[in-house]
Amino acid sequence: MAKKEKNNSTFKQLKELKADQKEIHEAEVKDVIKETYQGPDSFEQKTKYRFAKSLRWYEILITVIISGIFLMIAFLVDIYAMPGKYFASTMTTILIVFGLLVWLIMGWIKNRRAAGYYNDARRRYLATMTDEEAWIVKIRKLVLIFVIIQVIGAGFSFLI
Repeated sequence: MAKKEKNNSTFKQLKELKADQKEIHEAEVKDVIKETYQGPDSFEQKTKYRFAKSLRWYEILITVIISGIFLMIAFLVDIYAMPGKYFASTMTTILIVFGLLVWLIMGWIKNRRAAGYYNDARRRYLATMTDEEAWIVKIRKLVLIFVIIQVIGAGFSFLI
């Protein structure tokens, strides 16, 4: 009987220790969130983050030109070098799949870094307001624009 009471007290101590650790962790996470979103320089940080993740017109133009070059090469090869082999549709499909994979992997990386920043996996979708995250968001937007143009081009490639 004494052994059973000793086990119960040990389990109670472990349960209390786990509850204390959980409370301490939640307090740390709340402190990081408060520092990030309501700190003394949070307004400046938010403004800088918004500006860093926004797309400039020349970045969009470069993405459209690169996507157009890929489409032009695919159509020219399909028309002149390999007629009837569906090269344009194959190339655009490969570029679409590759672009979506890059987009997904970069999102996964962004979420893992946010989870590490907040030390909480549940907070992985919150913005960390860092320059690295703004750069990843910007690249993801450009990759998505590239993929959308390739999808439109793939639709036209099936018409040829």
